[in-house]
Amino acid sequence: MSNITDNKKTVKIIFRKKYDISRTSKRLSLFAFMEHQKCFGKGLIDEQEVLNNIAEMMMETYVSESLLLRVEKMSALKGNVLLYKDMVDVNLFDTAGIIRKSAFEAIGSFSTPESCQTLTEAIENLSRVKCVNVKDARRRIANKLIEDNVYKF
Repeated sequence: MSNITDNKKTVKIIFRKKYDISRTSKRLSLFAFMEHQKCFGKGLIDEQEVLNNIAEMMMETYVSESLLLRVEKMSALKGNVLLYKDMVDVNLFDTAGIIRKSAFEAIGSFSTPESCQTLTEAIENLSRVKCVNVKDARRRIANKLIEDNVYKF
């Protein structure tokens, strides 16, 4: 029984930083939405490009958090799921880039030159992630798929 609780504590520690990335992605989505709401008010409904950027940020955050929760659950049940952790790392790294790009596009569509610098710094701080060796992680994932000769994810 103690082995199970130790494994759960280890899993929590491993995924804590990944949850922080997910949490900041949510904050960045809400930040962009609130800034646009302040600027456009009820006219935000007419700004489809801005809404698409914010929606993309929210969707990417949802997908990443869903993947993170699934892998955490598998890790608690099965133990060693290094390949799935690689998938989470690659996904979070890619998602951070997508969210950053969408946030810059959304903020750039309404900000004045004075407020642009402050908003840009806020985006950079919220979208910062630890560097991941994406090439090696993707190769490990691909090698597993080639080895098994079936796509099972």
